[in-house]
Amino acid sequence: MIYRFLYRPIQIIISKLFGKREFKNQLIRYLKENRYNEIHDIGCSDGILAKSLNLDNIKYYGYDIDTVNIEKAKIEFKKKKNIFFFFKSIDEIKVTKNKNKIFILIGVFHHLRNDQILKFTEQLSFHDHVVAIDGFYHKNQNIISTILKKLDRGNFIREYDEYKKLLQNFTFSKKINYYLRFYSHLLSFKNIDKAKIKRYF
Repeated sequence: MIYRFLYRPIQIIISKLFGKREFKNQLIRYLKENRYNEIHDIGCSDGILAKSLNLDNIKYYGYDIDTVNIEKAKIEFKKKKNIFFFFKSIDEIKVTKNKNKIFILIGVFHHLRNDQILKFTEQLSFHDHVVAIDGFYHKNQNIISTILKKLDRGNFIREYDEYKKLLQNFTFSKKINYYLRFYSHLLSFKNIDKAKIKRYF
């Protein structure tokens, strides 16, 4: 319980002290300039991303397994008829056939087993877009990065080749010490044009 309330402040402090760029800001810019009919935010917490977006005429769906944060989000956005929050794990999400939608997973895949990821990705249609970010292991990473990943709540931080094998038809971008001075992230994209990946991320 205590960890839930300390986790985001710790993340913010680390970002302020050692951050170089903000993935969230890059993602927001992308979403503002590339309009979708639906945004599905898996691991949405209390709607931190939704608070930063203009969601007029867009359906937003947030999913999380933290009941406290989901209830906070429901209260904050209760007057918005196009914004929905669900206490659901990724295993319970049913992907519809609606087109022009995007799934966002910020720090989610490294909390999931291989079979959970495969179950989710197998539901995706040819048209669905995905943007995900996770820490990953690689050769010659610094000791601080290794320690932070060992301390992470996610039990399934993988190497690049593992992600590549698992996420078929995805495009990847390695960000070594890019968002943080001593940490490595892997961006995973599905159906996002490579020129746009380069432009926005």
